[in-house]
Amino acid sequence: ESLGEREAEAPAVEPEAAPEEPAEEVPAWTAARAEPVVEAPEPAPEEAVEAPVAQEIRPPEPAPQVPVPEAAPPSAEQRFRELREELQARPRNHPLRLEVARMCAGQKEWKSALGHYEKLIASRKLLPDVLQDLQRLLDEDVDRARVYQLLGDVYMQEDQLDRALEMYRQSRQVLLKR
Repeated sequence: ESLGEREAEAPAVEPEAAPEEPAEEVPAWTAARAEPVVEAPEPAPEEAVEAPVAQEIRPPEPAPQVPVPEAAPPSAEQRFRELREELQARPRNHPLRLEVARMCAGQKEWKSALGHYEKLIASRKLLPDVLQDLQRLLDEDVDRARVYQLLGDVYMQEDQLDRALEMYRQSRQVLLKR
């Protein structure tokens, strides 16, 4: 007989059941202190909960902007005074002199305005601007004879002798009518 046949004929042996592990014994003196083991109840099945309707969340509105008070711009009189002081410190600043002349004319300080225009003509600076300003002054209540004389001076500086002569004639006529 072969070995394989013998095994086949042999009655099947059931394996022994593993001995149960003895329950862990707790000494009597610690048994009183031991907390009883409580099994947690099985969790209840989750119920479908409707989500609350989301309300539109708006960002908070920004606080209103309060304008920061800026330093008030200088008054026209204060600005005028500052320009005159600056012109005294820098008499050869021709654009500044033109601005002062225009401010004087705007304030109807004709004598002062014409004096500044006269200095600009003598310096041969900004003559086209001076010419335009003087022509506008003819429409004002100003010493027209002096304005015509200054216009003649501007034309002389620009070598426009015929125009200069005409302005001097106009000045003379105004003086004769007085």
